[in-house]
Amino acid sequence: MLHVQPNAALAVSADVDDHRAVAAVSFLARYAGHTHELYSYQLRRWFQWCEANGLDPLVGIQRAHVELYIRSMGEAGLMASSANTMMHGVRGFLSVRPH
Repeated sequence: MLHVQPNAALAVSADVDDHRAVAAVSFLARYAGHTHELYSYQLRRWFQWCEANGLDPLVGIQRAHVELYIRSMGEAGLMASSANTMMHGVRGFLSVRPH
């Protein structure tokens, strides 16, 4: 996934034509500092989980997919409160994606 400096102009390099990266950069552009870093990390983890499970993190995501992701975090040892925190960026990202 792309990483944009919090105060940098939004730019997508020529080698990136991935609609997922463009959507993530667009979502992250509104955040700065620690929140930007945290949400970037949370989206990277979400994208990795989706890729490992053959899912597009933007298209066709249903509640069941999100619940399975949350369960996978618990199975990896995260406490429920930590899994909930890990979902903040993902929830925000999913709420602004085109349906």
